[in-house]
Amino acid sequence: MAWWEVHFTSPVAAVAPIASADPQIAATTSGATIAIVPIVRDVVLGYNASLPCDIRSPSHDSPTLTLWYIGSEETPVYSYDERPGSRGSQWSEPAVFGSRAVYLPQEHPPVLFLTQVSTQDSKLYRCRVDFADSNSQVAWVKLNVIAVLGRRPAGEPHMWSEPAVFGSRAVYLPQEHPPVLFLTQVSTQDSKLYRCRVDFADSNSQVAWVKLNVIDNPGTCFAVLADI
Repeated sequence: MAWWEVHFTSPVAAVAPIASADPQIAATTSGATIAIVPIVRDVVLGYNASLPCDIRSPSHDSPTLTLWYIGSEETPVYSYDERPGSRGSQWSEPAVFGSRAVYLPQEHPPVLFLTQVSTQDSKLYRCRVDFADSNSQVAWVKLNVIAVLGRRPAGEPHMWSEPAVFGSRAVYLPQEHPPVLFLTQVSTQDSKLYRCRVDFADSNSQVAWVKLNVIDNPGTCFAVLADI
């Protein structure tokens, strides 16, 4: 169990996603029906999922806006805005992902990290990346949520964040090396010394300290706080 103070506790477990080949799927976009072969992620019910946006930026260009859609629908359910004045701002459709989703642009490829998946999340998703000077690019991801009958995920992982401190801006990423607390839209109020405590089943607890300094552009970027 890992404790982030002020009061961020996360006995979170993540399942390494399984990539597999998927038969061609017919999708209709812009009035035309196309055959696609999406990246596939299989995740156990209640665990976390990483949906890759497997798009490479042109060497002379950089992303300005990333949008996530369900299948070929035209209304996005998630956005990550990197345009001037909005850099790092995120929006999530409350009826779809709510506070369970956070975009991680520093990953290779970038991923939409989704916590505590349910069977309603089993869908085909489309990621679209807009660039400053190049044409938009699209990638497809198929998420399969597997319900394991007769048992629940080990440890029943749960994530909680104090609303008055981090709210929905914080996500604990135990699969990173070392694990990190990923904090979006940082402000000068986040400039603090933090203490992380990890409890073990059969060993003594361990503590790590992280000092976060918010230097410039408060509210427009993210912070990664390393764990034990």
